[in-house]
Amino acid sequence: MAFDVYGLPDYQSGLFLQGFIPQSFTNTTMVIGPGSARSITSDWVIEYPGNVPNQPGDITINTAVIGANGVFPLALSTITPGSSIAGAPVYLIGDSSGKNVPGCVIATAAVGFVPSGYDMFVQIGLAFINSSGNLVPYICNGWYNDKQITFADAVEILAAGASETIATVDISFLPANCIGNVNLLYTFTPGAAADTASLIPLGLTSTSKYPVEIKAAAALAQTGNFTMQVGSDAAEGNVAAIRYLVSGSDTLSLWVSGFQFTVPLVTP
Repeated sequence: MAFDVYGLPDYQSGLFLQGFIPQSFTNTTMVIGPGSARSITSDWVIEYPGNVPNQPGDITINTAVIGANGVFPLALSTITPGSSIAGAPVYLIGDSSGKNVPGCVIATAAVGFVPSGYDMFVQIGLAFINSSGNLVPYICNGWYNDKQITFADAVEILAAGASETIATVDISFLPANCIGNVNLLYTFTPGAAADTASLIPLGLTSTSKYPVEIKAAAALAQTGNFTMQVGSDAAEGNVAAIRYLVSGSDTLSLWVSGFQFTVPLVTP
């Protein structure tokens, strides 16, 4: 789903983000460290320095809460997937009047994700939810806009794919507009030695050599990792996607173990 801003972005000064790195997860909580970021709706900077009187050093989002430091505007169940995982933006919210302490929300709708009492916001990261309605833990580094995520458990996107013609694999839980390289884990089971599995970012057409190729030395299953860029699949709602094929009686399974992304400070 696409997420829109409230009115036109404000460009009086440079947009920036520093800090706000996820520290830890439970099934229902996401702890985010201190930081500062320029609001998208004004020239104001929203800060949570970690030493606010009578406030904790970090921001804790509780998915059981509908409101500031929770999910908003709808309950988490509205974006809980039936299988695999789903992604959602995490917004920093602020109040220019100074009455309300800055906080965070996991957006559960494309509009209306700023609770009453707040008039500034900017996206600072991502949250992921599994089919049990639990937050998916990951480790994240990158102090500024560019981030790198590694999941605690790799997420399967293709199970024993056997297409001998080019087929599309959607990675719809990734934010197609802002991701860079994706780290993929594979298991390739060839039918014969010298068989291959090939991959290409969606949107490109290969005529002589696919940019990613896995070649079997023997008719034995092999597992490894590689990194590649992905494309965007307009037919599937502009979600991230790659394309693959195998050369013969082979199968290919793929998992996303992590990815790079740039926080979209304007709008996906």
